[in-house]
Amino acid sequence: MASTVKTVVTTMTIVSGTMVFVGSNPAVLWTLISLLQAFFYLIFINVEYPENVQEFFAIFSMSTFNFLPDPFEWIVPNIENMSLPAPTKFIENNVNGLFLGSTGEDLLIWGIVIMLYIFSKLFIRYTRNMPILLTKACYKSVKYLEWSGILRTAIASYTDLTIAALLQLRVLDFTTNVFSASSVCAIICVIFSGACPILAYYLARKYSRQPEILEKKYLTLVEEYRTTDKVPKYFTVLFLLRRLCMVLTLVFLHDDPYVEISLLLMNCIIWVLLLIKYRPSDGKLENWVNTVSEGLFIIIHILIGVLIYKQEDLDDKGRLNIGWGIIASCMIIICGSLLLSVVETYNTVKELIELARKMMKGKPKKEQGQIKKKISLQISPDLPKIHIRENHKKNVTRGDYLGSPRETESNLINNSSFMMSHEASRDQRELLGTEVAVIQRKIKRNLIPKRRQPVGNN
Repeated sequence: MASTVKTVVTTMTIVSGTMVFVGSNPAVLWTLISLLQAFFYLIFINVEYPENVQEFFAIFSMSTFNFLPDPFEWIVPNIENMSLPAPTKFIENNVNGLFLGSTGEDLLIWGIVIMLYIFSKLFIRYTRNMPILLTKACYKSVKYLEWSGILRTAIASYTDLTIAALLQLRVLDFTTNVFSASSVCAIICVIFSGACPILAYYLARKYSRQPEILEKKYLTLVEEYRTTDKVPKYFTVLFLLRRLCMVLTLVFLHDDPYVEISLLLMNCIIWVLLLIKYRPSDGKLENWVNTVSEGLFIIIHILIGVLIYKQEDLDDKGRLNIGWGIIASCMIIICGSLLLSVVETYNTVKELIELARKMMKGKPKKEQGQIKKKISLQISPDLPKIHIRENHKKNVTRGDYLGSPRETESNLINNSSFMMSHEASRDQRELLGTEVAVIQRKIKRNLIPKRRQPVGNN
């Protein structure tokens, strides 16, 4: 069964990731990763799970990106042999108190994101006449990574980094260079863990009356939720606070399992009540699936509580039956997530088919009695050309014009400004102001004929 579940989860992740690259909503992929992480962190609760549950939860370790190489092993070859004390369940699952020994994969992802952003930024600034597809890809990368990409990376790695930082904080050690560096990094990460929800709240509140800017520049904060209502736009903030409370409970209340499971259960109940009251997601299906999934998490925590409170009274068969109940609840949650992935995949494929049909039909023929003129304006070598099209009647003779030259010229320049404001960065938009004269000369030469001199006037 474990192999079957692992195959299903891997397939879901690959399909969701592929759909993101072809234009699907990335929220589906990140929701799936968050769900798999939630399953994996259950293994750190201080309870003796039956064997079937232990094997089942171990499948979801992939959500912590442990399949990636650890860059710290390249710098400190024997770092995997270094360790610091940590609570029992963390040690049993190969997580110790050394921050640098547990977060190499997450920090590698951060490094990739930062390097990709820097490369794209430098490519745009210092290259000329490159293929248009590559240029567009770099513009898109910069636009996404500048805020949304960084925020998404922070949210995806938030729980993992916070757990490692708090474990290190329990046993700060400055006896060696590696331990000292690990302790300093852990302190910085704890500050980051506290600042991340505050930053998310500040951005959501700052643009609460400008949802179009919030969705365009900080899409990660609201891509799963409605921005038209007051509370749903803050659900990413609430999600981070929920994860922070969960991590604090797992790390600092590990030795008191009764209090630990009670607080974790309360955490789930509060989240379900928020989902029921505010229905934050955009679609009805997403709201329904998320609410049912969180309700099943309550059942999972109740069953874990039974294992804790009835630990001495349950025999092996009873423990195994409770374990199958936990696994069944998890499988229903996975099926709900699979349903959302299938629906999103269907919608994406449908849109791609419609786009392909339109492309196969070709461009519509020009209407009779009109000709379409086109001018390409190169504002700067750093920017792609702006294409402006104007429709004129065939019977317009040389010297006639539609509207005054000043009005036509102003409209075209304003149109160019509008296009640039959506496609270029701040530095590139500033180039428009310095090149207005060049644009004016090109427009006058190509689009605006000279005024016809009145007959009889000398």
